[in-house]
Amino acid sequence: MNVALIGSGSWGTAVAGLAAARAERVTMWAHSEQTAAGINGKHRNPRYLVGYELPGNVVATTDLSQALDGADAIIFAVPSTHLRSVCHQAAPFIAADTPVLCLTKGIEPESGLLMSEVIASEIGNEARVAALSGPNHAEEICRGGLSAAVIASEDPQIGETFKDLLLSTAFRIYLSQDMTGVEVCGAMKNVIAIVCGLGEKNKSLSLNRAYSVTRQTGSTIKPIGAYALGVEYGLVNWSTMLNNSPLYQKQDMVIRDEDYCRKNGLMGMSDTQLKAYPNAWRSWPRNYGGNYGDGSDLPLWNGLARSLNTIAIRVGDLVGASNIFNFVYNTLQLTTLDPANDVGLAQMVMGSQTHGVTPTALAAAFQIFYDGQYTTPHLYTRVLDRDGNIYLENNATSYQALTPDTAYVMNRLLKNVLYSSVGTAGGRYPNSNGMESFGKTGTASDEKDLWFVGGTPYYVTAVWWGYDAPYDMTKTLGKQQAKTRTCVMAWKALMEQVQADLPYKAFPSSAGVVERRYCTQSGLLAGGSCPSTAVGYYRADDLPAACNYSHAAAPAAPAADAADAAPEQTVIPADTSNLDTE
Repeated sequence: MNVALIGSGSWGTAVAGLAAARAERVTMWAHSEQTAAGINGKHRNPRYLVGYELPGNVVATTDLSQALDGADAIIFAVPSTHLRSVCHQAAPFIAADTPVLCLTKGIEPESGLLMSEVIASEIGNEARVAALSGPNHAEEICRGGLSAAVIASEDPQIGETFKDLLLSTAFRIYLSQDMTGVEVCGAMKNVIAIVCGLGEKNKSLSLNRAYSVTRQTGSTIKPIGAYALGVEYGLVNWSTMLNNSPLYQKQDMVIRDEDYCRKNGLMGMSDTQLKAYPNAWRSWPRNYGGNYGDGSDLPLWNGLARSLNTIAIRVGDLVGASNIFNFVYNTLQLTTLDPANDVGLAQMVMGSQTHGVTPTALAAAFQIFYDGQYTTPHLYTRVLDRDGNIYLENNATSYQALTPDTAYVMNRLLKNVLYSSVGTAGGRYPNSNGMESFGKTGTASDEKDLWFVGGTPYYVTAVWWGYDAPYDMTKTLGKQQAKTRTCVMAWKALMEQVQADLPYKAFPSSAGVVERRYCTQSGLLAGGSCPSTAVGYYRADDLPAACNYSHAAAPAAPAADAADAAPEQTVIPADTSNLDTE
């Protein structure tokens, strides 16, 4: 078969290479003498895809009659603005029954005709005209990347002709008789795609922010590392009392005050030398908003719900930064973290990593709060050929990352973020047939990256909000909206939509977790004299001791075995302390 390919842009060049594998000769028509000479002399298009070597049976000419002479099939790949004029010039050299394939996408502004209709109006016999469209890039085709397209034609035989011509092991083709549908989809794809990512893609046409762009996690890393391992190791529980104050005080001389050192020319000094400068040190960490906490003892659930750095750092210090890193890097596969620079409490608890992680990887990590299992994320499950045979299969790997007991305790803890009055996303849970949800807010350094990661019994979703070139989001969204509120509401709306028609489903409980009342003053299991109690969730094999404190407040009325009996109704603990939201 001899093929005439009218056009010499990047798409035409790529398709010429595909056709050459099954055709005797492919003759390309080029508008430029330089382009034709480059193809004939060096088998390369000097203007487009210059690194791609065309097969030897591809030749080029600037003469339309010469390109079309003896052609058994014709492919048009010229810009939409020039398609009609080129077809008009080519029409006298095209036989009435020669099959024609249109690669050009668009709608003619003056007539409203699709590109195949423009071709047919100039050369006649519209039944022999087919159209190809698909989510492909020419450079991917030339590299042999896995790609697919649809060929639409009124006459199935015409579609089969071009399918047989262009099909390869990497380029899959499917047939359709819906000419209008296929061409409209091709013409509108760029408009629709803008919704997926605002702005011009000037670095990579294949950029996907969900799985290829890494950003600092902010506080979203707290539960998957410090808190999860703290509960797993038996170091903390629901009501463990932790002090809302910096782990390191200024006088400890542990954390440098970088701003002070920079302003006073002390950056080059060693820690030993800086000991002589008391103001070169600062307390650490601070909570969101800049405060250092009020020095009060708070239960663990409260610190997590409010995303207090002071509380999280204390948990992380108990677990150990290296243990956290090994868990999130190896077990949860956050492999974009930096083993050389990210093994520290600031990186592993507060989320100020060197590179960060992708939304896909972060969403995958949060799935452990369903039943403790981790499943490797994947973008597809399998690819089938036209006969239904498996062409590619992507088998996911699943394993137990946390015990079911720890997973359920963490699930209940993270529920407070959405359902408690003190949670950083309080009241913004999805209204989905009464189904529960959990989640965690996050804000990276200088509010350049906003996050919300949350789950329901059906799905886990990560929402990242920011710019490709990091930018302070408070300057575009305002202070209040930037405080992760925008991310939470986007996540809420998404979950409500995807779960709209799904039946009620509950999170799996764990037999090893029990509900118990605890004393809000001590964090220990409530006794009969505790004046204030609330409900917590605990591993049955790691219960706190019973409270025997001598409380300042008047004792409450005795209750029968209050320490051992679960309440009749689950109550989300209330808190009267000042809010410190992220």
